[in-house]
Amino acid sequence: MPPPTPPHHSAYAATVARKRTSLRSQVTLAGCVFALVVAALAAFSVFQFSALSRLSDEVNTAGRLRMLSQHAALLTHQAARADKDARPLLESTQQEFDRLVLGLRKNSPFSLDAPGSQALAQLDLQWLAQTKLSNQLVAQNRALSEDEALQLAQRAHATLDAAEYNVAMYIPKAQQAQTYLTVVVSISVLFGALVAVVAHQFLHRRVLQPLRALDALLDRLGEGDLSARASVSQNDEIGRLTTHLNTTAEALEANIQTHSTTLEALRDSETRNRTLWEISHDAIVIINTANTITFANPAVLRTFGYAPEELVGQDIAMLQPEHLREV
Repeated sequence: MPPPTPPHHSAYAATVARKRTSLRSQVTLAGCVFALVVAALAAFSVFQFSALSRLSDEVNTAGRLRMLSQHAALLTHQAARADKDARPLLESTQQEFDRLVLGLRKNSPFSLDAPGSQALAQLDLQWLAQTKLSNQLVAQNRALSEDEALQLAQRAHATLDAAEYNVAMYIPKAQQAQTYLTVVVSISVLFGALVAVVAHQFLHRRVLQPLRALDALLDRLGEGDLSARASVSQNDEIGRLTTHLNTTAEALEANIQTHSTTLEALRDSETRNRTLWEISHDAIVIINTANTITFANPAVLRTFGYAPEELVGQDIAMLQPEHLREV
């Protein structure tokens, strides 16, 4: 008869049947969440790096525009005095300035920002006015008068102010992007530390502690203590393994108890039978498969003439007639 299933194991088995939480699925879910967060942080970091790099380039471009505006004013003075080398340089400077302004207009993150758009439009307007005045003065092919030089200086100064204002519009955005990047890096470091702590706690609570309990259980079972049990606090693979080991130990303990009870009953039966054989008036002899006498009651002395202790260990042939011993 199989041993009854322990009540606590039945309740646990019912719980497992309703819902089996897999350690593998938990680790997979945690890994997916970690990967998503890392991907989000990485994407945001890449975006901020890109924005910071773009802003750095635009700040450099705005600074170069400021330098080009002053260089163009100087070249205007030189070209007006019929300097053959100054005219091509003035034209290339004006073309570079226009190209840089066009690039800012296309790529600047301020394209939808009103102050940034106004600053760039003001710079473009001042530059157009300076370029128009420079071309008019160069076309005269003579040295500039004091009034013309003053007018050109005023126009170049206005362009310079517009260029500096344009630069000033980029700096807060660059600082903001740098701040965001610093925050993201800090969050990434903190998140990494948090993940390390959570992973350690998870592994300690869900893996290391149950494995230590299993190890202790196996040690006690190996020493013969079949009453040993391990507590089950989770219903994942380790929890089910612990339950199986507990059930196996319970079954072994029940079987050993049943075996002990059976042996005790056999001993009692043998004792009763020996008592009956001892008081029997009939000679009783028990032999084994080798025909060796293992038991003889006192009645054999009257029947065969041998005391019981003389027969035990002897071959049964000694009690047979001589003509039957060779059969």
